[in-house]
Amino acid sequence: MMPASGNLPMTNTRSTKVPKGWEEFYTALAGVTDRFCAEHLNDEYADLARSAIAALCRKRPSPLASGNLQTWGCAVLYALGLKSLCVHIATDDALPVEVPPPPSRRKYWTRKGIAEWLADAEGMTDDETH
Repeated sequence: MMPASGNLPMTNTRSTKVPKGWEEFYTALAGVTDRFCAEHLNDEYADLARSAIAALCRKRPSPLASGNLQTWGCAVLYALGLKSLCVHIATDDALPVEVPPPPSRRKYWTRKGIAEWLADAEGMTDDETH
C-alpha cells in the first residue's frame, strides 16, 4: 500500500554485505566507527561508515588487507566528512550562497588545505588569513 502522500517510503539502499572471510574485520572496523559516531556524530554517519567499510571489503584487491584498524576508521570518517562538507558564504546584501566543495586533490586533505580553500572561496587575502 502506498503512503497517503503518494510518495514511496524511504529505504536504505546502501549495502553492508561483505565477502566471506571479511566478516570479522568488518565487524571490528565498524565497531571503531560506530563508537566514534555515537559519541561525536550521529546514526546517519554510522550507517554511511558501515556502508563505506563494506564497499572497501568488497573491492578487489581490498585496500583494507593492510594497515591499522584505527587508521582505517579515521580514514573512512574523514572521507565521509570531507564528502559532506558544505559551506555557505553570505554578504551583507545577499542571501547565503553554497560554495561547492574543493576538488578531490591531496592538497585539500589537511586542515591547512581546507583553510586555504575556504579563504580562496571567501576571497580573503593572505593578510586576512594570518
